[in-house]
Amino acid sequence: MSKFTHPQKMKLKSAGFTLVELMVTVGVIAIIAAFTFGNLNTASYRLKSCAHTLKSHMTQAKFEAVKSDLNVKVKINATSDGYIITSLDSAGNVVNTINTTKYTDKFSFSGSDITFTPRGTANSGSITIVNKGTTNPEYTIFVNNIGRIRLEKTKN
Repeated sequence: MSKFTHPQKMKLKSAGFTLVELMVTVGVIAIIAAFTFGNLNTASYRLKSCAHTLKSHMTQAKFEAVKSDLNVKVKINATSDGYIITSLDSAGNVVNTINTTKYTDKFSFSGSDITFTPRGTANSGSITIVNKGTTNPEYTIFVNNIGRIRLEKTKN
């Protein structure tokens, strides 16, 4: 008898996972992760989106003030949970409504009204936005007297 065995007669041991088993496991983990992360912090993402939208509308108001040579006011409407942007004549009367945004039962707005002048400057102030029923997170939009608009997350 020979010391060497025939290669066809050798028994191979199976070790590890097959490609199919590995793909099924990864697929199950991906489905679980999608459900978990899909529902995680959606309210805070909506709040962040709302804050960025308000900042964008305030930038639009500033440009509109310069373009139309009128004062443009961003007024917080706490009762309807939103804001309104209007252009004003020299006497302070509303000439045109530029934008009305309402977030009924979603967000609370607080702060001061901001008025942009035809030179692009503004009165200093801030507007804070939070989710209804909670104070975390919180975003604040700051406007300084030279008309710079800045968004900050002021609470985690």
